Amino acid sequence: MAKLKTLSSSTARDFLRVWLASCFFFFDASAQEKEPQLHPNPSVIIGNIDNRQPSDDPAVGRLLTAADLGCTGWISSIGAIVTAGHCNQAVKLQFNVPLSQPDGTINYPPNPADNYVVTFSDWHYVRGSKDSDWGVIRATPSQGLTPALRQKSFIRFSPLGTLVNNLKQLEIRVTGYGVDGPPPKWGNGGPKNAYNKTLQTATGPYIAIPSTSNSNPYPIPYTMCYLADTQPAASGSPVYINGTHASAGIHVASSGQIASCGQLVNIGTAIDQPDLLAALQAYPGKGFQPAISPQNTFFVDQGSLVSKQDGTILSPYQTISQAFAKAKQINGKALINLTAGHYADLPYTLQQSSQNDLTIIMPVGDVSYFPGLVSK
Repeated sequence: MAKLKTLSSSTARDFLRVWLASCFFFFDASAQEKEPQLHPNPSVIIGNIDNRQPSDDPAVGRLLTAADLGCTGWISSIGAIVTAGHCNQAVKLQFNVPLSQPDGTINYPPNPADNYVVTFSDWHYVRGSKDSDWGVIRATPSQGLTPALRQKSFIRFSPLGTLVNNLKQLEIRVTGYGVDGPPPKWGNGGPKNAYNKTLQTATGPYIAIPSTSNSNPYPIPYTMCYLADTQPAASGSPVYINGTHASAGIHVASSGQIASCGQLVNIGTAIDQPDLLAALQAYPGKGFQPAISPQNTFFVDQGSLVSKQDGTILSPYQTISQAFAKAKQINGKALINLTAGHYADLPYTLQQSSQNDLTIIMPVGDVSYFPGLVSK
């Protein structure tokens, strides 16, 4: 049996192209200054009990503006930090956040390496809209490591319709840095406590109505409704399919009494929202100058929960050889994004033409593979 070799993402620059992105920072001038009003329908506690519990999820970070207004962002399987679009004023990202002071005043992580400067690669938010609120962020490496490489954790993408057989029995988990305090306001406009803007998680049922199905799982286009408790500053949290480490969406707000869900719920933007999907597909290639086309970018993830495989962001190949075979057909620059993991491919010979320029990146960790991969 062949021995495995490990390709270290931290030393990959010795033989793979290493890239850092040049990005621009945008802000939403319509966003108001008070934190609970960054969105017209801030997140809420459903009912009379706050069911959130402390979490140690290493892939979920706290986003802060220059004035320390808060949101949440998470490390995706392509290395991008994903959040809500109305969080576009954030400039700082923090992990391993300690408890706040008793009055709710936040504390920064004691390790400087857990603090990152961020810029938005793409975002979209229209105040009052519920179906398009998303942001994609690049974090500048801290002490030489990106969030994914330091935290050694990431979250996969998994749209509802590709994984869930029975929406009416689906549990959602939302993990984020919402405000906190005593009832009845739980920190939203009232007193705060030591859990204010620290990492907490809660579960609740997905709200499926008669018109939803696996092929059309959303009561509002590309909007998820659920009863998991959240609070302001949890905006941007991953909307996990409970029991997995895969996100089906981005938590953004609460709904109020909207007819489509029939009750007070919290809501998220679905991960397969078309504009968000396009931004994620383009994200790796935008780190190069000139940018590599999203059509020439192929994703590989042996741990993907999605059965379909076409090499795109939500349907990645599960073997490296599939991506190489596809890249071989490209006339021009091609990019392969390898998600961390073990790929039990047979030895493969890659024949590249002189017209073909192939770049391989491993943004979220080490890749193990069978020996025999050579390039000609």
